[in-house]
Amino acid sequence: MKIFIAIFENTLHAQPYVYTYTDVISRMHPEVTFGAEQSDFWTDKIFEYDIIHIMWPNCFTNAVNNGGDLERRLQEIKAHHIAIVVTCHNLQPHANVTDSVSAACYDIAYRNCDVMIHLGETSRRLLEKTYSQAFHVVIPHHVYDEVYTNIPTREKSIKALHLRDNKTYILAFGLFRSEKERDLVRNAARQMRKEDVVFLAPSFYQLSWSPRIIGRNSLRRIVTLGKHYLQYPNIIVAGKRCSDEELLWYYGASKIAFIQRTDILNSGNVPLGYLMGKVVVGPKIGNIAELLQSYGNPTFDPTDADSVINAIRSALKSADGNKGIENREKALKEISSSQIAQMHYQLYSETISEYAK
Repeated sequence: MKIFIAIFENTLHAQPYVYTYTDVISRMHPEVTFGAEQSDFWTDKIFEYDIIHIMWPNCFTNAVNNGGDLERRLQEIKAHHIAIVVTCHNLQPHANVTDSVSAACYDIAYRNCDVMIHLGETSRRLLEKTYSQAFHVVIPHHVYDEVYTNIPTREKSIKALHLRDNKTYILAFGLFRSEKERDLVRNAARQMRKEDVVFLAPSFYQLSWSPRIIGRNSLRRIVTLGKHYLQYPNIIVAGKRCSDEELLWYYGASKIAFIQRTDILNSGNVPLGYLMGKVVVGPKIGNIAELLQSYGNPTFDPTDADSVINAIRSALKSADGNKGIENREKALKEISSSQIAQMHYQLYSETISEYAK
């Protein structure tokens, strides 16, 4: 069995969602091989594969901009009796990817796929009629239990991040893609400032910085962070992406995890929060709501400030008990990397058998 994974890079190990299940499949089923070399998609090498699995369709944007005809290529692949599988991570490119070519890549991939994998029932119900040519199946987002195996204590995490021990920390992890997402945290931080609640939002801003360069970028970084801390002293910002070690410290220091999305289908930060043993609070939208509610975690209306605060307070109260531990135990039981890997393997096998007829 030979599977081509279409992603943004030429290596599977650049995307945790991908390598955390493909590594397990390769280990459990040595007869399965994976490829991700982007140039292979446009040469005859692609016809050596049994399945083309597209993760994020806008990974083809650059190739299409340079003259590649994605729809024609997918039809050529299908003519060789090779199945096209798509995972529905998003309904369309994120708000910070607004060019028409990226959006067209999504439409082309979704219209031409034979199998569409959903991370929840919500998107399956939403898309199965629109893209009725495809077989629709739900395979949940897995936890990265083979990546993050040792979660540091709160004491160690507080020390590593140079935080004060007498504060309650709420983690808003991941990139902030819009001012709406920042406003969710700003409004909550403003209302809870007198309660000794501090939001950890390491990537609240993405700011360029080099200690060797004294110039416009470094000055802008200093000014931006200075203004931020004057207005919002209880939102701690790193201004950069975090390493895996730092990620563990941020989760270790936090009492709950907050999903700051306002308009999104899925978030890997929900199962990640569960793995870290946290109560997770997030928006009542898309598959996120489904995953939060099925685990009994609070949700909010991102357009209603009172709803956000009430959900946060409910999550903090739940975290005083064993809810975070319950989340972790349930996630490891139901959506571990090995379980989700086996679901993908089974789907690949059945799809290949169908196309061999």
